[in-house]
Amino acid sequence: MSRDIIKVKNFLGLHEEAHGHTKLKLGEASRMENFYITDDGNLTVRPGCRLQYVYPTSLLNRSDIIGAWSGYFGEFGDDEFLIIAEAAQTITTGGCFTFFQMESGELKVKQRINFPEGSQGVPWVNFFTFKTYLYAISPSGFWKIRRENDGFSLAVVDGYIPTVLINTKPAGGGTPLQNINRLSNKRRVKYDGDGTSKSYVLPEEAEELISVTVEGTEISCIFSQSAHTVGLTNAPAKGINNVEIVYSVGEQASKTSRQKVLGMKYAESYNGQADTRIFLYGDSTNICIYSGLTEAGDPTAEYFPELFEVAVDATDSPITGMCRYQSHLLVFKSDGTFAISYDTATLADGTTVPAFFVRAINRSIGNQAPGQVQSLLNYPRTIANHNIYDWKLSTYYQDERSAKVVSDRVSQTLQGIDASKVTAFDDNEKHDYYLFLNDASNTVLVHRYEIDVWLMYKGIGPGKVGDYVKFAGKVDGTLCIVNSSGYIFSMDDVPYDLTWLDTISGEETPIKAVWESGYMDFGADYMRKNSSYLWVPMHPEPASRMTVTCSTDKRDQYVEKVIGANYMGYGNVDYNHWSYSSSRRPRVFRVKIKTKKFVWHKVIFRVDSPGSRATVLGFDVDVRTAGYAK
Repeated sequence: MSRDIIKVKNFLGLHEEAHGHTKLKLGEASRMENFYITDDGNLTVRPGCRLQYVYPTSLLNRSDIIGAWSGYFGEFGDDEFLIIAEAAQTITTGGCFTFFQMESGELKVKQRINFPEGSQGVPWVNFFTFKTYLYAISPSGFWKIRRENDGFSLAVVDGYIPTVLINTKPAGGGTPLQNINRLSNKRRVKYDGDGTSKSYVLPEEAEELISVTVEGTEISCIFSQSAHTVGLTNAPAKGINNVEIVYSVGEQASKTSRQKVLGMKYAESYNGQADTRIFLYGDSTNICIYSGLTEAGDPTAEYFPELFEVAVDATDSPITGMCRYQSHLLVFKSDGTFAISYDTATLADGTTVPAFFVRAINRSIGNQAPGQVQSLLNYPRTIANHNIYDWKLSTYYQDERSAKVVSDRVSQTLQGIDASKVTAFDDNEKHDYYLFLNDASNTVLVHRYEIDVWLMYKGIGPGKVGDYVKFAGKVDGTLCIVNSSGYIFSMDDVPYDLTWLDTISGEETPIKAVWESGYMDFGADYMRKNSSYLWVPMHPEPASRMTVTCSTDKRDQYVEKVIGANYMGYGNVDYNHWSYSSSRRPRVFRVKIKTKKFVWHKVIFRVDSPGSRATVLGFDVDVRTAGYAK
């Protein structure tokens, strides 16, 4: 008979296996719920969900959240904000934007701004930042939000007015310069004054005169819609492009073009080596559109030229994600991945225009979770075919090896997901990737990609029955999660989850955590073994309490032992397990659990008492061989 102490010093996360959990490494878990693994490989109970805000019934009748964004923007300071778009309560009243800021760990409402009039029935809102503005696109409008010293202001984006013709003679003609703007029904024409002409001919599309400017000074005039002419009182002096006339076409004529922009749910910035253009996608087609530059060469998010679009692949499958990667823009569809590169092209008349070229990267793997592509350590991450892929490209030509599966250890859970319903978030500060599955159990998969371990949380995202997580983002270092009907909660280092259904009950629910090793044969699946002891080192903390037990191929249940490394504190008092110790030094517990004549052995940790915490530094198992297995 030989005797050995099997040592597990680092926990390696969840590893789901389809056939018995006998191939796991020491430290991997066959089942792991609501435990977190620290950077140094310790096991601890996950943070709890703390209510931060819920929309009052009197305000919006808990209407659906239709968009959210968090981050920095504006010209003043480095404050971080959470901004939420709320749908209308009824078809006769518009929704509003609510601006939140974190103050001493509490999310506070700073300001509310109603949607402009005529913005009823908005189904969704997409946010993106460009320069100093936060833009919000919806099927009912395009708005820009500006941060000011005393708050925020909201303005409707009418769109940049392009100069469509230059060097135009008073009788008409001219040289084309800029494409018309999908967002605007206004056009600008610059004329060369000849010193004698008082009548200037506009393009036939002109239906209304907006303004006439001579040498930078606006003047009055007479517009004839039928003749498409502008009559001036005095003839402008001779010059080059010294007369500027702005006109508009009919609203109906430009409505279709404007709706093309407003129908795009997602945005990404790109322009080769710089991020000076906005690419919009997400209207369920394979088309993306991109912004242009002003006449002065300045980038703007308010100019989407009529011909500035890219058809990605010949198939009609929609674009589901975009991510800038080095000097290229990766474009993901449900059935493939492509790379857009920036260059210029010279037209027949000698004009140089921007050109974007598309190359295929992968013809079978792409992204099936619309708008959920994340960039982790500069590598795009997508969800497709019930797998999670990291894209690490050494070439921008077709290469099936570009997509690397990183989700093998949680493949069983991913088999049951609906990729179109998930919400992804990358906490690049802690290097945690969250995938909210939005299933009946409110399951969240968490990949700590810096140390490459997978976690699983259960019960995240409380609210009304049928609610799901719409958005997750950091606000001043705190992870805030927004669900579909207006509940906002944070993941904090608290020992309870606050639960609520329809009305706030204030009840605190214990976080029930479980960790189960795989079936360990301790290097000898041909030998029977006995064990009497486990040693479990723990880090002291208030309300530290954990149940330890085992399972083998002989029995499913053994005696359960409760251990805990408390130090004195009043945050969560349980007098059944009170301690007067104030030491923060680690403590080791010898747990006596006799298991006999087993081949496979499993260690189980459970935390389910109200307010309990537990941080485990590892464990050791006493193993003695007892003859060959029969």
